[in-house]
Amino acid sequence: VDTLADGSRAAARPRASALATLGGSATIAVLGLAWIVNVGALSMTALGSGAYTAGVAAAFVAASLGGALAAMLARTPGVVWGAVPSIAVTYATLCADMVTRAGNGVAVADIWALLSLTVVLSGLLQMLGGALRLGELIKFLPHPVSAGFMTGIGLLIVWSQAGPLLGLEQRISSYDWHGLGAQVKPGNVLIGTVAAAT
Repeated sequence: VDTLADGSRAAARPRASALATLGGSATIAVLGLAWIVNVGALSMTALGSGAYTAGVAAAFVAASLGGALAAMLARTPGVVWGAVPSIAVTYATLCADMVTRAGNGVAVADIWALLSLTVVLSGLLQMLGGALRLGELIKFLPHPVSAGFMTGIGLLIVWSQAGPLLGLEQRISSYDWHGLGAQVKPGNVLIGTVAAAT
């Protein structure tokens, strides 16, 4: 009887481990969902509201393929990969700059192609930096410089979200500061404040 009980316990262990792995993966996926949706929407802000769905879909594809590639190609076990808002702000700024320089007659597909090429070139530069072991130079970077860089990224994120928080239709910098109060939508401010507090 003891042998049978031990055998059934051993058989139950892989099932419990598989369920724990699936549960953990599902939890990470649900928590990452908000990041992916926000990163996708933020990245395509400059292309207008019609590009939001395409941006979110692209973020899902990038997260799925990127996560799979990171898991397959990582040299260290337990690599953590995910969407990063600071990179999305940089991407959105680049997208806005391209739209501004191209003018009104630009096709969305052309902007997508240029942004995709930028991502590929950035990846190649990062691979080159890894092969040359340039990451080891980070130990010579003073902590105040690193903290200032991270604070700057945080301020860029706050600034990029100030317009939507206030309910403005365009970028906040395009409004006259004296008449800005009349353009603010209190409902947006209330919802954004409650969401941030939550």
